[in-house]
Amino acid sequence: MATRSGMMLDSRTVFFLVAVSAVLASAALALVNRRGLPVPGVRLWTVGNAIGAVGLMLSVARAALPELFGIVLANILLVLAMSCQIAGCRQFVGRPGRLGFGLVLTAAIAVEAAWFTFVQPSIATRVVAISLLFALLSGAGAWALLRPGLKPALPLRCYGGLYLVLALFFVVRAGMAWDVVLPDYFASGPIALSAHLAGFVQLVLGTFLQLVLIAEWLVADIARQASLDPLTGLLNRRAFAAIAGKLLAAATRSGRPVALLMLDLDHFKRANDSRGHAFGDQLLCRFARVAERELRAGDVICRHGGEEFAALLPDADPDQALLVADRLRRAFAADPCSAEVRATVSVGIAACDLGDGLDGLLRRADRALYRAKNEGRDRCVLGG
Repeated sequence: MATRSGMMLDSRTVFFLVAVSAVLASAALALVNRRGLPVPGVRLWTVGNAIGAVGLMLSVARAALPELFGIVLANILLVLAMSCQIAGCRQFVGRPGRLGFGLVLTAAIAVEAAWFTFVQPSIATRVVAISLLFALLSGAGAWALLRPGLKPALPLRCYGGLYLVLALFFVVRAGMAWDVVLPDYFASGPIALSAHLAGFVQLVLGTFLQLVLIAEWLVADIARQASLDPLTGLLNRRAFAAIAGKLLAAATRSGRPVALLMLDLDHFKRANDSRGHAFGDQLLCRFARVAERELRAGDVICRHGGEEFAALLPDADPDQALLVADRLRRAFAADPCSAEVRATVSVGIAACDLGDGLDGLLRRADRALYRAKNEGRDRCVLGG
């Protein structure tokens, strides 16, 4: 009897620690996200930990609560909490954070927990059924995070591995409870205690990995913002120069052609003064979107300064570069925003000579752009 009571105490104590950990995990994420970080998935992670904390508290207090709350509602909240966590992971990796699959499993948990508690009472069968559903949900989490090509790779693989281990654990737990007579859940020895320990590990490691992913995302976002023009979202000059230097070096080694476009919006100051700076900013952003659409997949464009842009076209000879530039020029003139003020663009084109550097290309393309301006604007000129 002493051993049985000791096991009961240990199990409940561990469960209580898990519940406290869930509260602390939810609070930690809420504090991190108190300023509304743009990190995808953080809100769902925070909500998931909060729901899980409530579910665990209900389960801890099940002896003092009606079974509807201590067993059925507690399990509903726990599976809903994990569903939110996994939906948050999906959002983090750029996929829709839908809860549809999790809600289906939540409904299944509700039916199974109620059935094997009130209609056909059986603790062992309930443990088996709920364990298998949690295994299925954990497997979905592993599937979402262990896909190839996801970044940051190492933390996501660790998080996916955690869900994979949980899936295997719940399968083993279901096997342990199969055909076992359990008069009381908290007296079920390893079946109850292992679940509580697994929940504790999942909460601690899961929250730790979530915080690592948040930090990785913020560092990457800072680096990304440092390389972008804040208005148009295109590369800035520094980032463009770094990428262009590598592309030109590769072209020199391979002997493949490269061309550079210098693009300048015609009479931009006049449109800016007559319609206001907000419209001028809108016009610059519209040109950036048109350029991204009309340039080829491997082309690189930046805002070079003011209303001037530069684009590097790998594997483009002079004739190809002229075709791309003219297509972009016509597309911008036809854009509704441009049409309001009859905005156009002039383009100077320079083909890369063997061993040409970026500065030399820019100078020759700028001279061609100057010719395009002098010859009446709204045209593309190929430099010598």
